[in-house]
Amino acid sequence: MKRMAAIAVLLAGIVGLSACTKAVTTSKAVTDPEPASGHHHHEHQAASGDVQAMWQMNPEQPQAKAATRIRFMAHGADGEPITKFAVLHEKLLHLIVVSKDLSYFNHIHPDFDGEGIFTVSTKFPFGGEYRLFAEYQPEGSGTVVSKQTIELGGEKEQKPLTVDKALTKSTGHEIVTLSHGRLAAGEETTLAFHISDAATKTPVRDLEPYLGAAGHVVIISGDAEQYIHVHPDNADAAGPEAVFHAVFPKAGVYKVWGQFAREGRPITVSYTLQVK
Repeated sequence: MKRMAAIAVLLAGIVGLSACTKAVTTSKAVTDPEPASGHHHHEHQAASGDVQAMWQMNPEQPQAKAATRIRFMAHGADGEPITKFAVLHEKLLHLIVVSKDLSYFNHIHPDFDGEGIFTVSTKFPFGGEYRLFAEYQPEGSGTVVSKQTIELGGEKEQKPLTVDKALTKSTGHEIVTLSHGRLAAGEETTLAFHISDAATKTPVRDLEPYLGAAGHVVIISGDAEQYIHVHPDNADAAGPEAVFHAVFPKAGVYKVWGQFAREGRPITVSYTLQVK
């Protein structure tokens, strides 16, 4: 009964509204047949009919800088809600939120009610278009990514996506330098992050596990359509280097976010690359 009531709450927003509303929207998901492990990567380009996602925003028209509650539920090929999920790097669902221009990035983890619905409350910094990528793994299946586009009310900010000439960034506490192999569409390349202490300039050797690994890398194409998530070769590496492998599906500009942890703090650095 509890599960049916939860489903009814999401479906209620559809009644009396036109096909794809602001309140409740559905989207096809893309599946990776292999369970998440090692330095795997996900390249989500084509829809699969195996999983369908349902999203609900409250308020119906989200506003920048105000709390928005996001509710998410996935249905299997049989039309029934999926209620059993495997733990994927310490969480049941990873929600990546980016603005359309990729200037804003957030990696959050909705709460699960045990009956099929994930819920999280968050704030968006400015108005305009955002992309949501929900990554999860139904029990006994491969990794799935469901994508959704939403429009935020409020003052818009549009920042140009410019390829980085320098690949050394500072977090204030760390200096992180990205080196990479040949950036060619369809070819696997290496992404190596070298991390030093900003004060002492010495290589760090005290990285802590971040969501079950030495680090995570999220890559999104400049049009916010392509999503890639990779993990390091050595999940237990403590620094100073974390090495990842990825395949960029097509030529173009991509933004790369590296996420690590040190001294109890999350570390996030980003780079914009040109792939030929």
